[in-house]
Formats: sequence, C-alpha cells, structure tokens
Amino acid sequence: MARAEAGPPDTRCVRRAHSASSGRAGRGGGHVKPRFRLAAVLRVRRHEQDRASAALAVSERAYREALAAIDRAQERVADARRFHVDQLCLSLGAPALRAAASGVAWLESQVEGAREREEGARRQVAEHRSELLAARQRVRALEQLERVHARRVRAEQDRREQRVLDEAGAHGFRRRARALACAWLWLGPLLLGTPLRAEEPATAEDYGVTPLLTEIRARQAALDDRERSLDDRERSIEALEAAATESLAELERIARTVEERIEAWEADNGDSVRKLAKIYSAMAPGRAAQLLEELEVGLATQIVAKMKDKKSAAVLAQLSEDRALDMSRRVAHPLAMEPASPSAN
Repeated sequence: MARAEAGPPDTRCVRRAHSASSGRAGRGGGHVKPRFRLAAVLRVRRHEQDRASAALAVSERAYREALAAIDRAQERVADARRFHVDQLCLSLGAPALRAAASGVAWLESQVEGAREREEGARRQVAEHRSELLAARQRVRALEQLERVHARRVRAEQDRREQRVLDEAGAHGFRRRARALACAWLWLGPLLLGTPLRAEEPATAEDYGVTPLLTEIRARQAALDDRERSLDDRERSIEALEAAATESLAELERIARTVEERIEAWEADNGDSVRKLAKIYSAMAPGRAAQLLEELEVGLATQIVAKMKDKKSAAVLAQLSEDRALDMSRRVAHPLAMEPASPSAN
C-alpha cells in the first residue's frame, strides 16, 4: 500500500507541470508578422510612377497644343498668301505689296517657331514616356518581391500554426499517458489485489501505455517530416526569388538596349536625309529634279525640305506639276510626311 499512497502527489505534480508548460506556451505563442522591408521604397517608386504619368500627360497636352498652333499658323499663312495674290491682281501699288509680303514672311516665321515648339514638345513626350516605362518596371520588380515576401510570410505562419497544433496534440498525449501511468500506479495494486514487488521494476507494458507511446513517436516523426517539407518549400521560394530578380535585371538590360538602338537609328536617319539634301543641292536643278522624280515621294519631300529656299524652288520648278504639288502639300503639312526608308542610308 505504500505505492498506492504515493499516487495522488504524483498526479498533482503532473497537473502542475502541465499548467506551467501551458502558461509558457500561451505567453510565447504570439509572434509579430514580418514586415516587408522594401515597403517604403515601393511607396516611393509608386509615387515616382504617378509623377511620371502626370508629366507625360502634361507633355502630351503641350504637344497637341503645339500641333493645333501649327495648323492655325499655316491657315493664317495660306490666308495671307491669298491676300497677297489678291493684292497682285488688284495692283494696289508697291507699298501694299511690300506690306503683304512682310506679313506673309512674319507669319511664316510664326509657323517655324510653332514647329520648333512642336519638336521640343515631341522630345519631352518621348523623354517622359521613357521615364514612365522605367518607373513602371521598377514598381513591377518591387511588387513581385512583395508578393514573394507575402508567400514566404504565409508559409511561415502556416508552419508556426501547424507546429503549435502539433505541440498541443503531443502535449495532450503526454498528459494523458502520465495521467494513466499515475492512475495505474495508484489503483493498479488495489484492483489486482497484489502489490508490485520492488525487485520487479514496472515497464510501459505493465502500465498499459505502450500504444500511447507508439502514437506519440509516430506523431513526432510526422512533425519532423513536415518541418523538413517546409524547409524544402522555403528553399524553393528563395530560388524562385533569385530567378525573378535575375529575370527582371535581364529585362531592364534588354529595354535599355532597345532604346539605345532606336535613338541611334533615328539619329542616323536624320543625318542621312541631311546628307542627301546637301548632295542634291550641289547638283544642277534639272538633274536633281530628274532623280527626285524617281524617288519615293516621302523621302523626296524630306530632301527638298532640308534644302535652302532658292535651291528647293529651282528644283521644284523642274519637277512635274503633280509631283511638285504633292511635295508642296507635304512640306506645308509636315505631320503627313512619311518617314524616310532605312534603305536610303
């Protein structure tokens, strides 16, 4: 009966140990959600993207206004030229004709100024568009990193929650096993009527807790397997994050290369047209007109537009009437001019 009397204190010890472990688990169970360390940078990048978008909208509006100003100036020039022709027909005298000619010249200077403003607005639109593209690429890169971070945080939270649940389940099994062991130590001799002999130490089979111990070991092995699986998933996520970073860097490099090639092509194309204009200006007007008749009308118009006024007038006089009228319309409306073919280089 000595072992039977020692039963209740052991049971109380088990309860106190369980209460202490439960208190520690309750105090340490909470955790702070990891914060995305580049959140401030992402906010700044988004602000830069919004600012670039607003600047692009302003520059596009200025470009449209410049186009409208060119159209208005060209209409005024056309009206002034018609008025000049009317003055010539009426033969109102040299002062009136000079005044009309000076008015036409002034309006043409206004057209040139409007064209310069339109060209500046066009360059600003291109610059702001490239800035917006770069800002969008930076924002996309940070957003992708944020999504990867969110997936990692969710995986870590799932692992923590599963670990807490598994620990709680294992603790419950251990508590029940201890309770059964204590109850068997206390009530076993009474039920059997024969106390255990001191020379025969009790085993797990004697207490009947072997199935519980087996289940606890199985649960522990399952927990170990799950932890290894979570570690593998974390390594996979890190590998995907590294691959995404490399892909973004490669895309940025390709975008820069494409922009540089486009700028180089535009510069070479403009230089080629200017060189052709100088070459045709050095020719006789008749020979230049003969060659321009064979060229594509858009390229021929650009070449004539780059010539000096006297030379272009002499060349236009040698062209056929339809060709000269078509090229004159294109010079009057430069936005309708077709780009020069790269083969002209």
